[in-house]
Amino acid sequence: MLRQSQFRANQYAVILEPEPDRSAYNVYAPGLPEVHTWSAAIDEALCRAREAIELSLEVRAANGAAPPVGLTDASEVRFLSVEYDSRVAEARSVSRRC
Repeated sequence: MLRQSQFRANQYAVILEPEPDRSAYNVYAPGLPEVHTWSAAIDEALCRAREAIELSLEVRAANGAAPPVGLTDASEVRFLSVEYDSRVAEARSVSRRC
């Protein structure tokens, strides 16, 4: 069982870019270049972005890297609060909250 003290909470900027016909939304995190996802619905795109950020941070923590920061100009920016297990060992047992 994970203890609450094993988690860190940070906010990361995500950029939402709609397709020209608004059929889908691309989401990426400027501070985490490996994070890019999409969905037809904004809420689902943000949920997928949260999951991608969590995975990215867990991989970075496993490799001894500190969580990055960064932001670029965009038409719409939202911040997601993300919890991740810096020890990674039992990280996937954390339930999905989206």
